Amino acid sequence: MLGITLNIRIVLVLVLFDIARATIASNRTHPWEKYLSPYIEVERNQKYPQLRLRSANMGPDAHYGRNALVFNHNPKAAGTFVTQLFENTLSKLPGKEFRVETERQSVGQSVGFTIGAVREPCDHLVSLWAFGSQGKGGFRKRMVRYLGQRETEPLYGIMAPFNTSEDVLRFRKWVRHQGVQGMMTAMFAHSYSNISDVDCFIIADSNIEEEATRCLNSFILQADDLVTINNTMQESSASLNQNSGSHASCDTYFDEKTAREVEQNEWPLYDAFGWAACCSTLPFRKKPPTSLDHSVLYTESKK
Repeated sequence: MLGITLNIRIVLVLVLFDIARATIASNRTHPWEKYLSPYIEVERNQKYPQLRLRSANMGPDAHYGRNALVFNHNPKAAGTFVTQLFENTLSKLPGKEFRVETERQSVGQSVGFTIGAVREPCDHLVSLWAFGSQGKGGFRKRMVRYLGQRETEPLYGIMAPFNTSEDVLRFRKWVRHQGVQGMMTAMFAHSYSNISDVDCFIIADSNIEEEATRCLNSFILQADDLVTINNTMQESSASLNQNSGSHASCDTYFDEKTAREVEQNEWPLYDAFGWAACCSTLPFRKKPPTSLDHSVLYTESKK
Protein backbone atom coordinates (compact mmCIF):
# COMPACT_ATOMS: atom_id res chain seq x y z
CA MET A 1 0.00 0.00 0.00
CA LEU A 2 2.83 2.35 0.93
CA GLY A 3 4.51 1.61 -2.39
CA ILE A 4 1.34 2.46 -4.34
CA THR A 5 0.94 5.76 -2.46
CA LEU A 6 4.55 6.67 -3.17
CA ASN A 7 4.11 5.92 -6.86
CA ILE A 8 0.98 8.09 -7.00
CA ARG A 9 2.88 10.97 -5.40
CA ILE A 10 5.71 10.63 -7.90
CA VAL A 11 3.26 10.66 -10.80
CA LEU A 12 1.52 13.76 -9.42
CA VAL A 13 4.84 15.57 -9.04
CA LEU A 14 5.79 14.74 -12.63
CA VAL A 15 2.39 15.88 -13.91
CA LEU A 16 2.62 19.17 -12.01
CA PHE A 17 6.16 19.68 -13.32
CA ASP A 18 4.98 19.19 -16.92
CA ILE A 19 2.08 21.60 -16.39
CA ALA A 20 4.41 24.23 -14.94
CA ARG A 21 6.86 23.80 -17.79
CA ALA A 22 4.07 24.09 -20.38
CA THR A 23 2.75 27.23 -18.67
CA ILE A 24 6.17 28.85 -18.76
CA ALA A 25 6.60 27.91 -22.43
CA SER A 26 3.18 29.36 -23.30
CA ASN A 27 4.21 32.73 -21.81
CA ARG A 28 7.29 33.05 -23.98
CA THR A 29 7.02 35.73 -26.61
CA HIS A 30 9.98 34.84 -28.81
CA PRO A 31 11.13 31.44 -30.10
CA TRP A 32 14.78 31.94 -29.15
CA GLU A 33 13.86 32.11 -25.49
CA LYS A 34 13.16 28.38 -25.59
CA TYR A 35 16.61 27.84 -27.13
CA LEU A 36 18.58 29.71 -24.48
CA SER A 37 18.34 26.83 -22.00
CA PRO A 38 20.77 24.50 -23.86
CA TYR A 39 22.92 27.55 -24.63
CA ILE A 40 23.28 28.39 -20.94
CA GLU A 41 23.81 24.72 -20.12
CA VAL A 42 26.78 24.56 -22.49
CA GLU A 43 28.27 27.93 -21.64
CA ARG A 44 27.99 27.48 -17.89
CA ASN A 45 29.04 23.84 -17.92
CA GLN A 46 30.37 23.28 -14.43
CA LYS A 47 32.65 20.44 -15.40
CA TYR A 48 34.42 22.40 -18.14
CA PRO A 49 34.04 26.08 -17.17
CA GLN A 50 37.15 27.14 -19.07
CA LEU A 51 35.60 25.92 -22.33
CA ARG A 52 32.62 28.25 -22.14
CA LEU A 53 32.36 31.17 -24.51
CA ARG A 54 33.49 34.58 -23.36
CA SER A 55 30.72 36.83 -22.10
CA ALA A 56 29.05 38.64 -24.96
CA ASN A 57 28.91 42.41 -25.00
CA MET A 58 26.04 44.25 -26.60
CA GLY A 59 26.62 45.80 -29.99
CA PRO A 60 28.27 49.20 -30.42
CA ASP A 61 26.85 52.04 -28.37
CA ALA A 62 26.55 54.30 -31.41
CA HIS A 63 23.26 53.87 -33.27
CA TYR A 64 23.82 54.01 -37.02
CA GLY A 65 21.17 54.94 -39.55
CA ARG A 66 19.74 52.57 -42.12
CA ASN A 67 22.51 53.57 -44.52
CA ALA A 68 24.91 51.61 -42.30
CA LEU A 69 25.33 47.87 -42.83
CA VAL A 70 26.39 45.90 -39.73
CA PHE A 71 27.76 42.36 -40.11
CA ASN A 72 27.68 40.34 -36.89
CA HIS A 73 30.34 37.64 -37.09
CA ASN A 74 29.63 33.98 -36.32
CA PRO A 75 32.99 32.09 -36.13
CA LYS A 76 33.72 29.59 -38.94
CA ALA A 77 30.67 30.67 -40.95
CA ALA A 78 32.47 32.30 -43.90
CA GLY A 79 32.90 35.51 -41.91
CA THR A 80 36.31 36.49 -43.30
CA PHE A 81 35.19 36.19 -46.92
CA VAL A 82 31.87 37.95 -46.29
CA THR A 83 33.61 40.81 -44.45
CA GLN A 84 36.06 41.35 -47.31
CA LEU A 85 33.25 41.12 -49.85
CA PHE A 86 31.14 43.72 -48.09
CA GLU A 87 34.13 46.01 -47.51
CA ASN A 88 35.13 45.92 -51.18
CA THR A 89 31.58 46.38 -52.43
CA LEU A 90 30.43 49.15 -50.12
CA SER A 91 33.66 51.11 -50.55
CA LYS A 92 32.49 51.75 -54.13
CA LEU A 93 29.06 52.97 -53.04
CA PRO A 94 29.13 56.50 -51.64
CA GLY A 95 27.07 57.22 -48.56
CA LYS A 96 27.13 53.63 -47.26
CA GLU A 97 28.83 52.66 -43.99
CA PHE A 98 30.06 49.21 -43.07
CA ARG A 99 30.62 47.97 -39.51
CA VAL A 100 31.65 44.57 -38.17
CA GLU A 101 30.59 43.19 -34.79
CA THR A 102 32.90 40.43 -33.53
CA GLU A 103 31.73 37.16 -31.97
CA ARG A 104 32.12 38.78 -28.57
CA GLN A 105 29.36 41.26 -29.41
CA SER A 106 25.71 40.33 -29.32
CA VAL A 107 23.40 42.03 -31.78
CA GLY A 108 22.40 45.47 -30.54
CA GLN A 109 19.24 47.35 -31.31
CA SER A 110 18.93 50.03 -33.99
CA VAL A 111 22.55 49.84 -35.10
CA GLY A 112 21.77 49.82 -38.80
CA PHE A 113 20.80 47.09 -41.22
CA THR A 114 22.16 43.97 -39.49
CA ILE A 115 23.31 40.81 -41.30
CA GLY A 116 24.21 37.57 -39.54
CA ALA A 117 25.53 34.18 -40.67
CA VAL A 118 24.48 30.62 -39.86
CA ARG A 119 25.82 27.23 -40.95
CA GLU A 120 24.44 23.70 -40.81
CA PRO A 121 25.68 22.39 -37.42
CA CYS A 122 27.46 19.23 -38.62
CA ASP A 123 29.31 21.10 -41.35
CA HIS A 124 30.06 23.88 -38.87
CA LEU A 125 31.51 21.39 -36.37
CA VAL A 126 33.78 19.86 -39.01
CA SER A 127 35.10 23.31 -39.91
CA LEU A 128 35.71 24.26 -36.26
CA TRP A 129 37.48 20.94 -35.62
CA ALA A 130 39.65 21.18 -38.74
CA PHE A 131 40.61 24.74 -37.79
CA GLY A 132 41.63 23.48 -34.35
CA SER A 133 43.47 20.55 -35.95
CA GLN A 134 45.72 23.14 -37.58
CA GLY A 135 46.52 24.47 -34.12
CA LYS A 136 44.32 27.52 -34.64
CA GLY A 137 41.31 29.06 -32.94
CA GLY A 138 40.35 30.10 -29.45
CA PHE A 139 38.34 26.96 -28.73
CA ARG A 140 41.32 24.65 -29.15
CA LYS A 141 43.44 26.98 -27.01
CA ARG A 142 40.84 26.81 -24.25
CA MET A 143 40.80 23.02 -24.45
CA VAL A 144 44.58 22.90 -24.12
CA ARG A 145 44.54 25.37 -21.27
CA TYR A 146 41.97 23.37 -19.33
CA LEU A 147 42.50 19.74 -20.36
CA GLY A 148 46.20 19.97 -21.06
CA GLN A 149 48.04 19.26 -24.31
CA ARG A 150 48.26 15.52 -23.62
CA GLU A 151 44.49 15.06 -23.34
CA THR A 152 43.61 17.53 -26.09
CA GLU A 153 45.98 16.23 -28.77
CA PRO A 154 44.14 12.92 -29.44
CA LEU A 155 40.89 14.83 -30.08
CA TYR A 156 42.22 16.62 -33.17
CA GLY A 157 43.35 15.57 -36.64
CA ILE A 158 46.91 14.66 -37.47
CA MET A 159 47.47 16.04 -40.98
CA ALA A 160 45.36 18.06 -43.46
CA PRO A 161 42.99 17.35 -45.11
CA PHE A 162 42.25 15.21 -42.02
CA ASN A 163 40.38 12.52 -43.96
CA THR A 164 42.11 9.32 -42.82
CA SER A 165 40.21 6.72 -40.82
CA GLU A 166 42.28 7.70 -37.77
CA ASP A 167 41.36 11.37 -38.14
CA VAL A 168 37.67 10.54 -38.62
CA LEU A 169 37.73 8.58 -35.34
CA ARG A 170 39.46 11.52 -33.65
CA PHE A 171 36.74 13.85 -34.90
CA ARG A 172 33.99 11.60 -33.54
CA LYS A 173 35.73 11.49 -30.17
CA TRP A 174 36.03 15.29 -30.20
CA VAL A 175 32.42 15.89 -31.21
CA ARG A 176 31.21 13.70 -28.31
CA HIS A 177 33.25 15.63 -25.77
CA GLN A 178 30.97 17.20 -23.18
CA GLY A 179 32.52 20.61 -23.78
CA VAL A 180 31.70 20.39 -27.52
CA GLN A 181 28.11 19.14 -27.36
CA GLY A 182 25.69 21.95 -28.20
CA MET A 183 28.52 24.31 -29.11
CA MET A 184 27.03 25.49 -32.42
CA THR A 185 23.80 26.53 -30.73
CA ALA A 186 25.86 28.22 -28.01
CA MET A 187 27.90 30.19 -30.55
CA PHE A 188 24.79 31.21 -32.46
CA ALA A 189 22.89 32.31 -29.36
CA HIS A 190 26.03 34.09 -28.17
CA SER A 191 26.01 36.33 -31.24
CA TYR A 192 22.29 36.52 -31.98
CA SER A 193 20.42 36.40 -28.69
CA ASN A 194 18.45 39.45 -29.90
CA ILE A 195 17.38 37.51 -32.98
CA SER A 196 14.59 39.88 -33.98
CA ASP A 197 17.18 42.62 -34.59
CA VAL A 198 18.84 40.67 -37.42
CA ASP A 199 17.53 41.82 -40.81
CA CYS A 200 19.00 39.02 -42.93
CA PHE A 201 20.93 35.77 -42.44
CA ILE A 202 23.59 34.46 -44.81
CA ILE A 203 23.34 30.66 -45.06
CA ALA A 204 27.02 29.78 -45.10
CA ASP A 205 26.70 26.20 -46.46
CA SER A 206 25.32 27.35 -49.81
CA ASN A 207 26.68 29.77 -52.42
CA ILE A 208 28.28 32.48 -50.27
CA GLU A 209 28.37 35.12 -53.02
CA GLU A 210 24.70 34.49 -53.84
CA GLU A 211 23.72 34.62 -50.17
CA ALA A 212 25.71 37.80 -49.54
CA THR A 213 24.14 39.39 -52.61
CA ARG A 214 20.65 38.44 -51.39
CA CYS A 215 21.22 40.14 -48.03
CA LEU A 216 23.02 43.12 -49.54
CA ASN A 217 20.18 43.57 -52.02
CA SER A 218 17.75 43.73 -49.10
CA PHE A 219 19.92 46.46 -47.62
CA ILE A 220 20.19 48.42 -50.85
CA LEU A 221 16.47 47.98 -51.63
CA GLN A 222 15.85 50.62 -49.01
CA ALA A 223 17.09 53.28 -51.42
CA ASP A 224 19.25 52.30 -54.40
CA ASP A 225 19.37 50.59 -57.78
CA LEU A 226 20.01 46.82 -57.56
CA VAL A 227 21.90 46.71 -60.86
CA THR A 228 24.70 48.79 -59.37
CA ILE A 229 25.09 46.62 -56.29
CA ASN A 230 24.97 43.33 -58.24
CA ASN A 231 27.66 44.44 -60.67
CA THR A 232 29.82 45.76 -57.85
CA MET A 233 29.39 42.55 -55.85
CA GLN A 234 30.47 40.38 -58.79
CA GLU A 235 33.56 42.51 -59.33
CA SER A 236 34.46 42.32 -55.64
CA SER A 237 33.90 38.56 -55.45
CA ALA A 238 36.11 37.92 -58.47
CA SER A 239 39.03 39.57 -56.69
CA LEU A 240 38.71 37.42 -53.54
CA ASN A 241 39.45 33.79 -52.74
CA GLN A 242 37.01 31.78 -50.66
CA ASN A 243 38.55 29.60 -47.96
CA SER A 244 37.50 26.07 -48.91
CA GLY A 245 38.73 24.64 -45.61
CA SER A 246 41.42 22.03 -44.93
CA HIS A 247 39.14 19.06 -44.47
CA ALA A 248 37.09 16.48 -46.36
CA SER A 249 33.37 16.81 -47.05
CA CYS A 250 31.03 16.87 -44.07
CA ASP A 251 29.58 13.38 -44.52
CA THR A 252 33.08 11.85 -44.38
CA TYR A 253 33.12 12.36 -40.61
CA PHE A 254 29.67 11.16 -39.63
CA ASP A 255 28.20 7.72 -39.22
CA GLU A 256 24.51 7.34 -38.39
CA LYS A 257 25.01 7.40 -34.63
CA THR A 258 27.25 10.47 -34.58
CA ALA A 259 24.91 12.36 -36.91
CA ARG A 260 21.86 11.66 -34.74
CA GLU A 261 23.78 12.79 -31.64
CA VAL A 262 24.65 16.13 -33.22
CA GLU A 263 21.07 16.61 -34.42
CA GLN A 264 19.90 16.03 -30.86
CA ASN A 265 22.50 18.33 -29.27
CA GLU A 266 22.01 21.12 -31.81
CA TRP A 267 18.23 20.77 -32.24
CA PRO A 268 17.55 24.53 -31.82
CA LEU A 269 19.34 25.39 -35.08
CA TYR A 270 17.73 22.53 -37.02
CA ASP A 271 14.36 23.53 -35.60
CA ALA A 272 14.79 27.23 -36.33
CA PHE A 273 16.23 27.12 -39.84
CA GLY A 274 14.86 23.82 -41.06
CA TRP A 275 17.85 21.75 -42.22
CA ALA A 276 16.59 18.26 -42.95
CA ALA A 277 19.47 16.41 -41.28
CA CYS A 278 23.16 16.40 -40.43
CA CYS A 279 25.33 17.60 -43.36
CA SER A 280 22.27 18.65 -45.37
CA THR A 281 22.22 21.98 -47.21
CA LEU A 282 19.74 24.70 -48.09
CA PRO A 283 17.30 25.00 -45.19
CA PHE A 284 13.73 25.86 -46.11
CA ARG A 285 13.88 29.07 -44.05
CA LYS A 286 16.27 31.99 -44.37
CA LYS A 287 15.36 33.32 -40.93
CA PRO A 288 14.11 31.72 -37.69
CA PRO A 289 10.32 31.60 -37.34
CA THR A 290 8.60 34.27 -35.26
CA SER A 291 6.01 31.84 -33.96
CA LEU A 292 6.14 28.91 -31.54
CA ASP A 293 3.57 26.98 -33.59
CA HIS A 294 5.39 23.68 -34.16
CA SER A 295 2.62 22.38 -36.41
CA VAL A 296 3.71 25.07 -38.89
CA LEU A 297 7.32 23.92 -38.64
CA TYR A 298 6.29 20.33 -39.25
CA THR A 299 4.13 21.23 -42.25
CA GLU A 300 6.86 23.35 -43.82
CA SER A 301 9.50 20.66 -43.30
CA LYS A 302 7.39 18.17 -45.25
CA LYS A 303 7.11 20.39 -48.33
